[in-house]
Amino acid sequence: MLRRAVDRTIALGEAAYEFAKLTRKMPVSAAPRVVIPGFRRNPIVANALAIFVASAALGGLPAPAFAQQTDDSSAAGAGIEEIVVTARRRSEKIESVPISVTLFSADDLRSKSINSISDLQRFVPTMVALNVTNRDSEQLSIRGLPGVVAYFAEAPVVSALSAAEAGTGSGSGASLYYDLQGVEVLKGPQSTLFGGTTTGGAILFEPRRPTKDFEGYVDLTLGSYNNQALEGAVNVPVVGDKLMVRFAGQTQMRDGFTYDIVNHKDLDNKDFYATRLGVTFRPSDDFDNYFVYSSYFSDTNGSGEKLNAVDPKGYALALFPALAQVMALQTALGPRKTALDISEIGKEYTFGFNDIAQYYATDELTIRNIAAYTETKYLFRWDLDGTPLHIVGSTNPSNWSSNLGAYSEELQVQGSPLNGMIQWTAGVFLQYIHPIGYSYVRSVEFDTPIADAVIHNPLTQSGANTTREQALYGQLTYDLGDLLPAVSGLKFTAGYRYSWDFASNVQDSYNGLGECQANNDIKLPNCRSEVSGYFRQGTWTFGLDYKLNESSLVYISARRGYDPGGFNIYAPKPDLRKYQPEHVTDFELGAKSKWTLWGMPWRATANGFYDHFNNIQRNVAVVGTAASQTPGINTITENAAEATLEGLEFEGTLVPIPSVELRASYAYANSRYDKYIASSTHKDLSGLPFTGGPRNQFSATATYHLPIPDRLGTASISTSYSWQGHIQFSDREFGGIIPPHGLLDVRADWNDIAGRPLDLSFFMTNATDQVYLAGGTIVYDALGINSVLYGEPRMWGFQLRYRFGPHTDQDL
Repeated sequence: MLRRAVDRTIALGEAAYEFAKLTRKMPVSAAPRVVIPGFRRNPIVANALAIFVASAALGGLPAPAFAQQTDDSSAAGAGIEEIVVTARRRSEKIESVPISVTLFSADDLRSKSINSISDLQRFVPTMVALNVTNRDSEQLSIRGLPGVVAYFAEAPVVSALSAAEAGTGSGSGASLYYDLQGVEVLKGPQSTLFGGTTTGGAILFEPRRPTKDFEGYVDLTLGSYNNQALEGAVNVPVVGDKLMVRFAGQTQMRDGFTYDIVNHKDLDNKDFYATRLGVTFRPSDDFDNYFVYSSYFSDTNGSGEKLNAVDPKGYALALFPALAQVMALQTALGPRKTALDISEIGKEYTFGFNDIAQYYATDELTIRNIAAYTETKYLFRWDLDGTPLHIVGSTNPSNWSSNLGAYSEELQVQGSPLNGMIQWTAGVFLQYIHPIGYSYVRSVEFDTPIADAVIHNPLTQSGANTTREQALYGQLTYDLGDLLPAVSGLKFTAGYRYSWDFASNVQDSYNGLGECQANNDIKLPNCRSEVSGYFRQGTWTFGLDYKLNESSLVYISARRGYDPGGFNIYAPKPDLRKYQPEHVTDFELGAKSKWTLWGMPWRATANGFYDHFNNIQRNVAVVGTAASQTPGINTITENAAEATLEGLEFEGTLVPIPSVELRASYAYANSRYDKYIASSTHKDLSGLPFTGGPRNQFSATATYHLPIPDRLGTASISTSYSWQGHIQFSDREFGGIIPPHGLLDVRADWNDIAGRPLDLSFFMTNATDQVYLAGGTIVYDALGINSVLYGEPRMWGFQLRYRFGPHTDQDL
């Protein structure tokens, strides 16, 4: 039994199950209306969730006259495939998992043209990814909560860019989105089952593992903006199912969509290649080892920042009176042109390996070891103010801006005694991220003749952060039917984790006169500043879930999440040098069900969440340091007191007729700061909207399978539309506001052309050429300026895929 479960893990996304007898439904109008505690301010949201929960519960009652019944167990799943996820570190049907999970199969990723975290977030309720500083750096949140950890092959993803930019998310690089088995997005704290600490959630990237067949594919894409992309994979069974190897790679070149009229270059282009080598070694039935090596290199022209706001009483305008004319120039240029004083570049290089060893000691006990090592570095030149003036920017010549090494080790034990009535997982985790080579940042800050007696440029910084995370964790799920058969299917879950965290920040910063940034009275070579400390915290999970039948589940859970604190070397006040850990207490009530109503297969999940978030870590821009009179710009992290986050999430799939499939998702969030006195400015920001997510967000996808003869293959057309309300991008009175916008995508696929293993597709993203903001650098409160980045314009192209091997009738 355990062996089969592991095999399903390896084949995640390919598993298909015959569905059991269908659930029967009553009209949802018959469900009771109740107000869920914690949602008192939103009774409509609460009652909508309560109706869905009650509807799922009624699924086990005798069917009313209008409900279609059938003894054909496959009918319930007609048009809706079974979904298997690994959200609890083992393979389970999604209807059995008491966690809010959004899954994308390999087909989903391709059909929705998902190639980055920005694409992914359009189809995940309450997930938001905003570009910060540059196009390759995202501020990632789920349900408005940061602390989202990405995992590749079960190990945390580390990138030099996300490690350097506090508050940004990992998992955004193009290197993760090809030749995948699938992607799972888990919402809410996940600390008691996964290596890294989380508050917002986790994103699991599972690469396609080697199989026992010689197979593969080649995929060519040509499109607008001179887009040229090539992707492929080949699977080789070296020794049957004992030693199998899979090699995959991807490369893409695409012109930029923003033109810099000063430096005469296109920005926001793509130019990268990525490779991956996976090896599965299975010498016996009770042991297997999966090893994967991956590398990624990107070399681009940088991002198209544009000034979009100037404070008439701001610090920057006082130093640069020409800002008013520059603002008019940038407005006149429109969204696809900009004028910058820095000739930008962007380079990123990452390579590493993951290794998963599994020993099946017995049918009820498995020992696993997950190890990973990564080297990651980047070099970027950024014009952070988005103007042709020398205000704030990075001017690195050729040295790496960040150069890090990271390794993680996780020893895990899983058990399932009492014929599976108990499922438990326990483990120990270590992650160490440290500098592995020289790196520095050379920057321009307020380079103006008006201030030449006070400010001296350029500013040079070197150094790095070092972090170490150690933890013990365990989680157990017990079917209470073992004690009382009358409640069989009612399960209790409890988990606990204790974390020991260490953080160190070392910097060496000086200006053009050799004056140390930390204190102008000190000269080179005595500019080194260092601060370090320890943090520790326990987190937990408790929950109850009840399986009404084979395809319906209701659950309730309470979880505690935690992100460790850290240090700000160049804080404007000594009491801001250290910031404390942030904590979230999360409550979730949800239901999942799969049924047939009036002959139409449905799948739906809904949940409501209520989070109390305190000691919130927020990044703010400040001018100057505690001991220096040099008004340089610094980004520090401060704690933002308390906030309440609550909302509703829904995802559903309907097949009204065999040739049509409809998918939809919706999220509502009502979140505000309960208490926030800014440490850096002493301003009272209590009551302001919480940053990081819209109040309303939805997406819808319709797919129509054309009725063409089988000898010609299969054909379909699909349309996707995603919309989000306005997002408060900054905590300050005038922060970055991302206005509401919607994006329309269309796609046409012709697979198995004339019975051959050949697929042809046409795609168009942002088909209406919507102009929208994707993020930016928000320093209005500190400097009186904001610069923004615009989202991608309309993109279109053709994809041609050739498949080879014994399963050429299936899309790889």
